[in-house]
Amino acid sequence: MVDTPFTDSYIETDAELEALIGADPRASAIALKALAAASQEWYCQEATRRIDSLPLRGTKYDIDVVVDKNGGATGYYSVQPIAKEPLSASDQVIKDAAEKHKNILDDRVYSALIDYDVSFND
Repeated sequence: MVDTPFTDSYIETDAELEALIGADPRASAIALKALAAASQEWYCQEATRRIDSLPLRGTKYDIDVVVDKNGGATGYYSVQPIAKEPLSASDQVIKDAAEKHKNILDDRVYSALIDYDVSFND
């Protein structure tokens, strides 16, 4: 089987999608696995759009964008790290969750794909 690459999707290829689906017995999973790669790509792109449209949680990030009006074309904006401070218990929970991001993201994409009414029509 040749991997067909997907664009604009968190799932990179049809082989990755089919591995993610595995032996899921739900009808929508079976239908999604049976679709042509182009249709699978569309569903993956739709799931990615839905995930990306969810509001971000949190307001504090690890960087600060600094503006230097005299910095010229390349120095106008610079990104500076925010000083490190010990993590609170809730921040540690967030950090631990971020380390598992790929698996969580794969699960969300997969759930969005399965929840999206996949039909056998290609």
